[in-house]
Amino acid sequence: MSATPPKLSLIAEGDKCVLCGMCLPQCPTYQHAQDENESPRGRIVLGKAILSGELRIDAQITRHIDNCLLCRQCERICPSGVQFGYFMDGLRQQLHEGDEAADKRLETVLEDATQSRRLHGLLRIAHLSGADKLAGLLPGKLGRLGRSLPTIGKLSDARPHYPAAHERHRVQMFRGCTQTVFGSALFDTGIAVLNRLGVSVEVPTEQGCCGALSQHSGHAGRAHVLAAGNLQAFATQPALPIVTLASGCAATLKDYARLTDDYAGAAEFAQQVMDISHYIASIDWPADVGIRGLKQRVVVHSPCSLRNVLRQENAVSTLLARIPGAEIIPLEAGNSCCGAAGSYMFEDEHRGLSETLAGENIAKIRELQADVVVTSNIGCAMQLQAGLKRAGLTIKVLHPIELLAQQLSPD
Repeated sequence: MSATPPKLSLIAEGDKCVLCGMCLPQCPTYQHAQDENESPRGRIVLGKAILSGELRIDAQITRHIDNCLLCRQCERICPSGVQFGYFMDGLRQQLHEGDEAADKRLETVLEDATQSRRLHGLLRIAHLSGADKLAGLLPGKLGRLGRSLPTIGKLSDARPHYPAAHERHRVQMFRGCTQTVFGSALFDTGIAVLNRLGVSVEVPTEQGCCGALSQHSGHAGRAHVLAAGNLQAFATQPALPIVTLASGCAATLKDYARLTDDYAGAAEFAQQVMDISHYIASIDWPADVGIRGLKQRVVVHSPCSLRNVLRQENAVSTLLARIPGAEIIPLEAGNSCCGAAGSYMFEDEHRGLSETLAGENIAKIRELQADVVVTSNIGCAMQLQAGLKRAGLTIKVLHPIELLAQQLSPD
């Protein structure tokens, strides 16, 4: 697979933009900075000038490009169909070309299976000992990580097969690196719910990180290696749906057809991918599955990946509407981006906007008098939980499947 998107292809993508300005009210960075350089069309103008050699890269221009959260709300609304995510990924590759070997950020740890397991072990020790609470008192990235950490459960090795007692369907499961490290218990919950609904689950053992963190930070070489490994790992069951527990992973897996367009099977693979809530909402359930009632206000946060890339934002509300008595309320706070954006929420230079966006979501959650908040992406869950703690609110943030699992009747 080619690791370098051609500059001409990126310029051609930028040329689709007619500078109409419809993206401006959709862009979180523009709305808060009121600076055209912090808007999608401003970044396209800057990017085209960089790619064509008309503009030299400097720290200020790099900052405008790196400030983008890649929420892709602009892409959803664009009347010209500009693939802004593709443009930004390629542009960041040009800006950060050659620095992959020296990069030591969180992405390099999470993407490596051995290092991520070691990180999980350290975080679990920190959680059990209370050191994570002490870390939360520290300044900088470590403090923000400590304040964002969910409960770190025991990490168990996945089996390759999880057969349902009465099989009606079969799927493959994508685990993901961040979801496994920070939300390991969700894997077991997801398997249990799928099995209860008559879905047997295959878990390819050779799968790895989806590559989202590297792809969006401009490290396309690493991202493409990870994509190739996953395409090969899942190729043995080409007809089965591939369900994910994190919408951010699903969005990147869906993009494999675009990011690796010269790799056989990438387009077919992308068609198989779906968020687990969307999958469960779309299948027929066994007649003996009951759901206990829940008299609570359930506020549904739709991650940008679910809303703007997968276009499956209604799936969670549709699924949870099956719970008798539950009041399902969509969270609509500005453009709804919570400011997590992968590793964005941990970076010193992005702290202000990240926490501001989280605060807008928290204010809306308070206004809606939520009993529980659900979101389909682990980064968003960590961001929202940290924001709720800052606001002094004791409201749980759950994955939709966790809430569903609580209400499903036993076999």
